[in-house]
Amino acid sequence: MRENSAFKKVFLKAINNILTKNPILCVAIVCVILASFSFCEQYYISTESIWFLFVIISFLTVIFTLYLKWQNNLSVCLSMVICLSAILFFGVILIGLNACEKKAGYIFTWGLTILLIIFISLAVLKKLTVERAILLIFAVGYLLRFVYTLYTSSSTRQHDVYNFGDDGHSGYIKYLYDNNLKLPDFNVTTVDQFYHPPLHHFLSALFWKILTFLGTSDLFAKETLQVLPLFYSSCSMILAYKIFKELKIEGIPLIISTAIIAFHPTFIIFAGSINNDILSITFSLLALLYAIKWFKDQKIWQILICGAAIGLGMMTKLSAYMICLPVGFIFAYKFFGNLRDWKKYFVQFILFLLVCAPLAFWWGIRNAILFDVPITFVQRLPDDSWQYVGNYSILERIFSFGSEHFSNVYDDWTNRGPKLFNEYNPLISLLKTAVFGEYINDYSYPDIKGFGELLFYSGLALAIISAVLGVIRLVKEILSRKLNPLVLAILFGNFTMLLFYYVFCFSFPHHCSENVRYVSQLIVFGSSFIGLQISDFSSSNDLISINTMKSQKTKNAIYIALGAPVFLFAFASTMIYGFIIAFC
Repeated sequence: MRENSAFKKVFLKAINNILTKNPILCVAIVCVILASFSFCEQYYISTESIWFLFVIISFLTVIFTLYLKWQNNLSVCLSMVICLSAILFFGVILIGLNACEKKAGYIFTWGLTILLIIFISLAVLKKLTVERAILLIFAVGYLLRFVYTLYTSSSTRQHDVYNFGDDGHSGYIKYLYDNNLKLPDFNVTTVDQFYHPPLHHFLSALFWKILTFLGTSDLFAKETLQVLPLFYSSCSMILAYKIFKELKIEGIPLIISTAIIAFHPTFIIFAGSINNDILSITFSLLALLYAIKWFKDQKIWQILICGAAIGLGMMTKLSAYMICLPVGFIFAYKFFGNLRDWKKYFVQFILFLLVCAPLAFWWGIRNAILFDVPITFVQRLPDDSWQYVGNYSILERIFSFGSEHFSNVYDDWTNRGPKLFNEYNPLISLLKTAVFGEYINDYSYPDIKGFGELLFYSGLALAIISAVLGVIRLVKEILSRKLNPLVLAILFGNFTMLLFYYVFCFSFPHHCSENVRYVSQLIVFGSSFIGLQISDFSSSNDLISINTMKSQKTKNAIYIALGAPVFLFAFASTMIYGFIIAFC
């Protein structure tokens, strides 16, 4: 009995460590497992690989069943899940192999059904805690990202990627792969997209090398490269959650903020995009997280991780520098608020720069020395390009909100969709690309009318809510005698990053510049505003026992008012990116 008790204790501790203390490791393991059976492409899923996945999922389900039985006596619930898993896998999934283009949809249906059963079972048994609800949200968010990679090839709905020729991001990766990871020995501005810092492309080429070493054909390896952005996007979801936690967002507000990130189409689209956007954003969020941790503890290792994250982010894409705005605010606030200890902070800031600066600028300095390329070079389209929107006045581009912008909720291009005009208002483009990217309807998506409008307008509602709550929070911070510097840093970062986005759009007056992928951190900032303003209303860890809380009617009204647009947003995103595209 003692041996059994000891085994039980070790087992529970190991599961808890994986799920709660090492979620990124857990995501990495899941990515490897799923990529090994699918190669991130539904056309490459065979009957044998489905059997392999079934064995893995069944094993993990049994482990999870034992875990919940020991923890909460929910073995009956999970046994039902196992049975349903077998029925769906051997019935629907294997039949779906005859219709290759629908395998992603079948897998999503199976996965979502199981997660819904777990959710309902936990709710009925009054075991649905905040932590478990967030774990389920993570699971659905990851499932959406994975399924999106299955029906999105490495040349579909991409940004400046092309098709593994001589240029574009895929050409950059292919060059490094063909040349044994050797950096370009020519002027990088002469080949499209080669001017970008090389970290993402280097990691992708290295992963490609590993895959071919293991016997994977180039055809399969090119699609499997999507497992890297899938991993990065999933890590961003976890990092955003950790940032919310550090900001003291708790309870139902934490669920709401986390759900926005988990279901947000921007991060779903990033999961299948093999360019360098999502890796730079992931490093940005990592830098912000450790800047917040450093503010609380002032440990040297924390500021070093922050510096390395910023440096690696800029080594991936120069636009990662914008995270320096809220991070710099945090550093300045701590320094000037503790001038007596200025020597300690000065030493730490020097160490920060010694780590950050070489990583961030070596690529630009190298190209400046070898090829006389400006350190901050950014590729620019000519003014006679069909994308040019500089012919509109500044006032038109900032303040034009006429009905023509909203007659079509998808991004307006003269070569895509209705083809009426190039969207020239940066803010409207920001909102449209946040939920659909650049590609929609007759260009790269099926007809999603109805759900498309629901997704856009629920996303618009959330954007307006976050902006209003951000302003309210700013006024509250100004009027309060106890300023929260971390909240001020997020507010400052949000405002300055949006300002820099406008500067970029006017400096490069082409429609492709007006894209949320340059400032996707704003989504995390906005979600934090929503969570911060309502976090004080929730103090219970049990979602079912909420009736014990004070001011129940007021809290419920707030939860419903803010939860409704989040639910509609999550529902529309799930329908479009989980079902409609997968089955159409």
